[in-house]
Amino acid sequence: KVTGIEAPSGAVTDRGVGDKSTTADIRAAYAGFNIDEGYIGGQGSQAIIIYDGAVDSSNKRKISFSIDDGTTVGPPSVGRSNGNEGCS
Repeated sequence: KVTGIEAPSGAVTDRGVGDKSTTADIRAAYAGFNIDEGYIGGQGSQAIIIYDGAVDSSNKRKISFSIDDGTTVGPPSVGRSNGNEGCS
């Protein structure tokens, strides 16, 4: 069962944001969606997560980006967030 897809380095979304974008770029590109930012996954990876609905553990993530250095992000992940091993 596929639980998530992680795009390769350099990848961007159809909204033109992704690898090397800033968190502000992500927020602007996904204005109108619910957005959460913080530590996620068993490894405590920092990420910005866009939800297609409520921000809670029962809702599936639409797309997420790992935060590399506090302001820039890595390539997009769909489904589970990058840094979340998908363990149950």
